[in-house]
Amino acid sequence: MFTKRPLYLSIVATMLAVAVSVFVLQANGVSAQTPAVAEFDAETVGAGRTLFRKNCAVCHGWNAEGITADWQSRDADGKYPPPPLNGTAHTWHHPTSILTRIINDGTAAMGGTMPAWRDKLSAEEIAAILHWITSLWPDEIYETWVTRDGLTK
Repeated sequence: MFTKRPLYLSIVATMLAVAVSVFVLQANGVSAQTPAVAEFDAETVGAGRTLFRKNCAVCHGWNAEGITADWQSRDADGKYPPPPLNGTAHTWHHPTSILTRIINDGTAAMGGTMPAWRDKLSAEEIAAILHWITSLWPDEIYETWVTRDGLTK
């Protein structure tokens, strides 16, 4: 036989379920809010900019704007030229783990010309470079990247 529970018990149960869900999400590093505007550590951004300009700018441009307009077409050697990294190309489609792997291993296996940086840059230096690159992206691009788990994967 069906009996009606008092309304207050349903409300309490719902509130408890929501509170437990929020706690579990936060404990696993998931925020209930996606930042509308990215917050960047100025010191890390500066270090990343310096490292990028020393190691990456010759191929990707001083401000990560790229050095060729047609980065999506193979060059005379059949290789893809370096893309811009400032949010105008596809870099933001990849999570941090993929971007880090590309920097570490280079792009020869993908048809590119980027050398492997694994033995030249530390993990902290690569993280700083990525911090600077993502600081260049428009807020909408950065927010989309964060929403796609760009920071966590």
